[in-house]
Amino acid sequence: MCRNINFIFSRFQILAKLILNFVSSFLFNLNKFYRLFLLIPFLDRGLARRIDDLVLFTRAC
Repeated sequence: MCRNINFIFSRFQILAKLILNFVSSFLFNLNKFYRLFLLIPFLDRGLARRIDDLVLFTRAC
């Protein structure tokens, strides 16, 4: 029983890591795309900084 639970948790951990990896790479690409097609420079700095923080947080996990 215990081995079964550990197996399920390890699978869940791998899945969670894959999802986090996908989200962080998506946000990283979104940030690059957003900076390329910039419309309002003043708003860009705040949003880009928030996205950078989110990318760093997801990469740290």
